[in-house]
Formats: sequence, C-alpha cells, structure tokens
Amino acid sequence: MTIVLNPVWVNGVQKIKVVPQAPPKPPRGLVPPALDDSVHFTRCLKQLRSKDKSIEKYIYLTQLKDADHRTFYKLCMENMPEITPLIYTPTVGDACLQFSHIYRKPEGLYVSIKDKGNIGKVLRNWPRINEARIAVVTDGKS
Repeated sequence: MTIVLNPVWVNGVQKIKVVPQAPPKPPRGLVPPALDDSVHFTRCLKQLRSKDKSIEKYIYLTQLKDADHRTFYKLCMENMPEITPLIYTPTVGDACLQFSHIYRKPEGLYVSIKDKGNIGKVLRNWPRINEARIAVVTDGKS
C-alpha cells in the first residue's frame, strides 16, 4: 500500500499529512468474484477482536498481512488506535520474547552481532530496497 505524505505548515512548523489512498484491486481472477471487500473487512476485524490475548492478535495480523496485505493495511489505517499497540509497542516486545514459539517464516531483515563491520552489505541485501519506508530496530530485549 502506498501512502502519500504531503508537507503542511502549522504555526511555522512543517509537518507531514497523510493523503488517504485506496489500494488498487487485484486483477480479475486473483480473488473470488463474489468477494465483497466490505464484508471481508468486517469479518477480519471481528476475527481479530475475537482473540483474547494481544500476542494472538499479533499472530493473526501477521498472517493476514501475508495472505491479504490490502485488508491488513486497511485494518491498520481505519483502526489505528486499536491496532498500533498490536503491531508495535508493547506487543512486539512480547513477540520478540516468544519469537521461537510463534515463528512462521522469515520477515524483515535480521542483523546480528556477527555482521559487525558488514552491516551496509547486509542492508543492501534487502530485495525491495526502493519500497522501504520505515525501519523498526530492536535489540531483541523486552
């Protein structure tokens, strides 16, 4: 999903304003023809809210991002106060602690102490470097 940021001036200070854009629909044939986006969105939100623990919600959102990134980002944008704590602090700290128990597939870029002196080379291995817009860096501790 592309988010366009426009600079605006408020009291002499430049700030960034998000210009909402709907993600493009997938080409015909890549989703069921009877799929209603609004019904699907409502079902995903209901399923997310049915989870009891934040870590369960985090796992669900991670799976949703892989399976249907359009719906994932729409959920995030339209429910930001509810979802941000699930995909960032404090839940990501718990996810780091439980990483070996909830690991599904590689996601992101991993830099270890063994990469000391070669971090630039590791960063250049990111396959979608031109799409990178944000980096969240953690030492893996809670």
